[in-house]
Amino acid sequence: MSERHPGNDRRLEPTGAASPTWWIVFSRELHDLWIGGKALYLILIYAVLLGIYS
Repeated sequence: MSERHPGNDRRLEPTGAASPTWWIVFSRELHDLWIGGKALYLILIYAVLLGIYS
């Protein structure tokens, strides 16, 4: 039925040395949005749209 190959049973164990994925994404988004200056414009546009909607 299914053939077993000797190399398929190996699993990689985490070493704990790498940063968590969520932290990498958070730091990149923080840098792109806040330090890049895009977040202020997005907040202002959202505030105007919310004011018009209400």
